[in-house]
Amino acid sequence: MSRVKQLIVDSSHLPTSIVIVGVGNSDEFDLMEELDCDGMLLRDDTGRKAARDIVQFVRFNDAIRLGNLAEEVLREIPEQLCLYMENKGFRPNIVSNAPPPMPSMPSQ
Repeated sequence: MSRVKQLIVDSSHLPTSIVIVGVGNSDEFDLMEELDCDGMLLRDDTGRKAARDIVQFVRFNDAIRLGNLAEEVLREIPEQLCLYMENKGFRPNIVSNAPPPMPSMPSQ
């Protein structure tokens, strides 16, 4: 687990997201929850802190029971990408000639 934490901290500076899906029922899922430290940044055993959260852990059975596996698996990816871009100083270009939004579909 020590090496895994080191690699995650190293990877947090790259345009990377790690999605872990826990299949079955296991007490070892607690270790995966440790890697997916929502609300704080992961630290390796030497105390180095990740630049950003890049790990998403989803319990397969829980997500299937709720009927939203894809949503749970992909939930944090957009924020992880935006944070990477912000950390690298990338700012989106403002499009002044963007097409107007699509009209709403009439209700039936």
